Amino acid sequence: MYRLNIYSSVSSKSRLQNSSITYFLLNILSRRKTYYLNNHIAVKMKFILFLQTLQLLLTLTETTNGKLKTHFLIELTKVIKPLLNHA
Repeated sequence: MYRLNIYSSVSSKSRLQNSSITYFLLNILSRRKTYYLNNHIAVKMKFILFLQTLQLLLTLTETTNGKLKTHFLIELTKVIKPLLNHA
């Protein structure tokens, strides 16, 4: 079995929570915090989680200015990139 913990590959959860947008995103991600799955299914779940998060990002940034969108993309990358690197 493979245990997937969303925060396992994030170096500093408290640092990421400094941004209210990131905190909102982490709250959504934490609803699926831990899975006990085999490795193949865990990789699929990470990808699905990434796509859902990206969909949320696009929804939230459709009506905002470029500065907020850029900030949110940077914060999202900090959360998602380690998850995909450990897939």
